[in-house]
Amino acid sequence: MNKKLEAAGEKSLPNARNATAGTLKLLDPRLVAQRPVSVVFYAVGACEGIEFESHAEMLKTLAEFGFPTQKKWWLCKGIEEVLKRYREDVVCRYDEERDLRRQLPYEIDGIVLKVNRYADWGRIPAKTRAPGYAVVHKPVHWITPAETVLREITVQVGRTAC
Repeated sequence: MNKKLEAAGEKSLPNARNATAGTLKLLDPRLVAQRPVSVVFYAVGACEGIEFESHAEMLKTLAEFGFPTQKKWWLCKGIEEVLKRYREDVVCRYDEERDLRRQLPYEIDGIVLKVNRYADWGRIPAKTRAPGYAVVHKPVHWITPAETVLREITVQVGRTAC
């Protein structure tokens, strides 16, 4: 997709997440249709006529209904099992040729750990910009370093200046 954008004189996108977000913001459906974007369902929004007791039950049901869902997910019984799955199945003992990024047909830069039972979700306080029942983890060695170049600073006085 980036090669096509560059050939058309447009700016390339740094990663799959930005490409998807940019695609979803396009106003012309013909342009959206030209983008190689697909979907993987990991949750539902408003839902009528069916209720789920857990996130795992919801994922299984979405897959049964034929929706594309994440094939690599685990239901763990406690933190020790979470840590074992992380070592063995996510970072694969830090073997970058085998880790979870290599096992999926799309790019990822982290994982999400969620409390399974929906009844427990409301008991966990939300953070500023995220729910309390879900925690994002980005293995340090998965993060691509980048350098920001500061090219200009504009100093101005406004009504909110101290």
